[in-house]
Amino acid sequence: MENLKQAYKTERSHGFRAVHALNNAKTRLAWEKLKSANQNTVRLNIVPMDEYHDASYIDTWTDISETHRERIKSDIYARVNQHGLWGIVGEYWDGEEWQQADSCYDFIGDEWKNSGYDTDIMAATIDAYNNLTHCPTCGMPNNLTHCPTCGMPNNEITL
Repeated sequence: MENLKQAYKTERSHGFRAVHALNNAKTRLAWEKLKSANQNTVRLNIVPMDEYHDASYIDTWTDISETHRERIKSDIYARVNQHGLWGIVGEYWDGEEWQQADSCYDFIGDEWKNSGYDTDIMAATIDAYNNLTHCPTCGMPNNLTHCPTCGMPNNEITL
C-alpha cells in the first residue's frame, strides 16, 4: 500500500487529477510487478521517427496573433531539430515473438515521459499480455504445443 501511496504522490506531482493519478500509479505498479515477475514479457520500445513534424494545427489558433503563432511554430521546429521526434510502442511477448499492443508517435524528445500516453500504452499492453493463455506451471505465455519455458504439453494447459 505504501508503494501505491508514493506512486500516487508522484503522479500528482506531475499535475494529474486525483482519479488519473491513481489509475496511472496502479498501472505503473502493475507494469513493474509484471516486469519483475516475468522478465522480458512487456516493454516500452522508444523508436525514432524520420517523418516531418506537422505544426500546421497551430494555424487554427485564431485567438492569438499570426506573429505569435509563427513564433510558436518556430520554437517547435527548433525543439524537433534539437531533440528529434519519437514514438512509444507497448509490446508484449506472446511466447514466440514480440507483439504490439498500442503505440503513440510524434513526441518531441522525451515529452512522452509522464504524459499520460505512456501509462495508457502500459495499461493496453498489460491487458493484451494478460489475455494470453499462460502456462499454469511457470506462468509464461504459451500458444504452442508445449510450453517453451518448462516443456509442459499444451493439453495440460488450461485457458
